[in-house]
Amino acid sequence: MAAWIALLVLLVAELMNMLDQSVVLTALPAIQESTGAGPAAVQWLTAGYSLPVAVGLITGGRLGDIHGRRRILLIGTVVFTTASLLCGFAAGPGVLIGARVLQGVGVALMIPQVLATLHVTFEGENRSKAFGLYGAVLFARQRPGPGDGRSAHRGGPVRAVLAADLPAQRARRARRSPPGTQVRP
Repeated sequence: MAAWIALLVLLVAELMNMLDQSVVLTALPAIQESTGAGPAAVQWLTAGYSLPVAVGLITGGRLGDIHGRRRILLIGTVVFTTASLLCGFAAGPGVLIGARVLQGVGVALMIPQVLATLHVTFEGENRSKAFGLYGAVLFARQRPGPGDGRSAHRGGPVRAVLAADLPAQRARRARRSPPGTQVRP
């Protein structure tokens, strides 16, 4: 049972990564308008996230081997969540780009821990099920991200989109919704 609870935690960590990238890509026009970012800054919003992820994956995996997967996953989650908070409060494109780079660093620490932990925690048929659920999360994340990003593009709160990974932000949206309405995840 503990292994399946761990799987849930790992899948939420992976979902944070995927949701963030999807939301930001969809909301780029609204982000550009609200922050006054030029074309180069908009490119850096995506590249500034992707480059540290690509460069840091192997290092993140090795750090997990040396210092423990759980510890590095938690550090990556804290870095990512803190960077999401910074994105939500960014006043201009420079701070936003820096926060996106920091998000990429957090993800580079998180992703290898997720995959390695799935591999060592589950065996045989259960491993196949765990990786199947991992694949389902990768697929399912495509739906909510663009929806959240489109809400910003239609005049919704850009800062909320940039901080979409913060659980408190999601809870606040749910509390403000009238009873009986569905809040999109």
